[in-house]
Amino acid sequence: MKVLEQNLKKFRSVLKYLNTYPEVISVLKIGNLIKPENLDNHYKEWIHLADRFEGMEKEHFSSCWLPVEEAAFDFFIDLDDANLPLFQCTYMFYEPYGYFNTVLFSSMQEFLMNIESGADFSKIAFNHFLNVCYDFKNIHHNNALPSSAHENPVI
Repeated sequence: MKVLEQNLKKFRSVLKYLNTYPEVISVLKIGNLIKPENLDNHYKEWIHLADRFEGMEKEHFSSCWLPVEEAAFDFFIDLDDANLPLFQCTYMFYEPYGYFNTVLFSSMQEFLMNIESGADFSKIAFNHFLNVCYDFKNIHHNNALPSSAHENPVI
């Protein structure tokens, strides 16, 4: 649990910074970011919800993940990973029904470096969209979902 607490503290600082770049968050199609001052309560609410999941939700979601949006469960960071990867969770509405994750940034450092370098986030968002489409195609073709957010390919 100590690693989770350390990563939660680290992410609080990152959130303060990310909240100063609403245009980046908007281009990436991430909803309203949680506020740093609400982080602890937001995480407690997530754990409370995740502990009550059943079926495929229980199999897929982890209480070590943190939804980064105030009122949605589309984008997460993995608090169990020191790199704090940012990934999108998508539900596949046709066979094989289920959830899969596509990594947007393999680390918060990568995300922050892209902001600092003035990266073109519209290109990053488009490439992420292509990755999600690629995952959909492969999952449907293979009739199997990947088991981890870190298995998905990057185009």
